[in-house]
Amino acid sequence: MADKNLKDVPSSFELLRCMEEMALYLPDLESPDFGPGDFSPSQKTEAGSIILPYAVLGDVADAFVSAAYDRGWVLRGFDWVSWAHSDEAQAMCSDPSTLERAEPLQLVYLITALIRQDRFSEGALLGSFKSRLILGIVHRAAAIIEEERRRSLSPVRTCRSD
Repeated sequence: MADKNLKDVPSSFELLRCMEEMALYLPDLESPDFGPGDFSPSQKTEAGSIILPYAVLGDVADAFVSAAYDRGWVLRGFDWVSWAHSDEAQAMCSDPSTLERAEPLQLVYLITALIRQDRFSEGALLGSFKSRLILGIVHRAAAIIEEERRRSLSPVRTCRSD
């Protein structure tokens, strides 16, 4: 699935690597001890200024975002703003059954949009962790890896002509 909004479309191999790496976060994100983070309290400085609350990600969420940048899950040259407003993106965010059918490139698009959006809308990413949207993405990534594993283990069928 090539996209006109992306200059360098990742290969199938690169996308599967991203899915494998995302799936590594599944146990931590599913853990009852997982804390996505929270907003800092507002503070008053000695000079009388007020520091407004800001989102602070928990350790696992912060590591996930760092990995997304470091490992290429956040795409460069992708018009994530336009894509985030598309019906495709909105459906994946609001309908779990649509997210459960997402392809690897769509998941990378969604991760890119969620992470980049947080730069312009404080707390948006924290909200994606709290709403379990990120967990849904990681679940789908793990399912894709499992589907690939099954496919590679299934016997190759050949046609014989007798």
